[in-house]
Amino acid sequence: MAIDPIIQAEFERNLSWKRSWPRCFLGSIASIEMFLGLIILLTEACNILMDFWHTNIFGGIWASIIIFINVIVIYATVCCITTIGSSTCAFIWNLITLLTLGILIAFDIIFILNPYTCFLTPKCSTQSQIISLNYLMQMIPTFRNYSSYDSKKLFLEIQVGCAGVACIVSFIYIIIYIVCKMKIHQRVVHDYSAPVIAHPPPIAPPPPPSPYYHHTYPLNHAPPMPWINQTNNALYTPYS
Repeated sequence: MAIDPIIQAEFERNLSWKRSWPRCFLGSIASIEMFLGLIILLTEACNILMDFWHTNIFGGIWASIIIFINVIVIYATVCCITTIGSSTCAFIWNLITLLTLGILIAFDIIFILNPYTCFLTPKCSTQSQIISLNYLMQMIPTFRNYSSYDSKKLFLEIQVGCAGVACIVSFIYIIIYIVCKMKIHQRVVHDYSAPVIAHPPPIAPPPPPSPYYHHTYPLNHAPPMPWINQTNNALYTPYS
């Protein structure tokens, strides 16, 4: 049964990609990124519980959701579907993750510089306190003198650090993807620049000469016929 050459070429490209794809390393950094996403989610929850109105856009929640989706996509390329298409999908998600984490870091820095920043309502300072668990922080001797804003600043600083490390992890994936893509491209160009026929068609031997075949020669190259007396074949002198 003949195989479509396009399907065969795609299969060979995916096989080469699977051999060059560092699955163990990518699985390790995906696990690290999942741990960082969990810390970002927890610090955002603590940020909300310390003071709901100020320095809060719920950035850690939506950023952690993007991180978890990115980790699932990377795990899919490592464990389930190691193809160029799935790796490209993970590459796009890592770009989205980088953008999301950059926005989160920018907002966290604004909040750290000014703890009274508020984006939820134009009158955050006049809003009544919904919930504040800062007394739980003050039960720890190290944070005995912390106000609610000091506690929020601490959680935001932890969140910025985790987001920065997660950016590095996503950047590492992007670099690995680009390097593997260049290797596969160079390999394909090399293969097609010097095509080799794996199974050349057999050359059929020439057919044997027919027993009824006679060689013909030009008159000036015809061999002499010794068994015929050529003088007898000469024309007689006509009678006078």
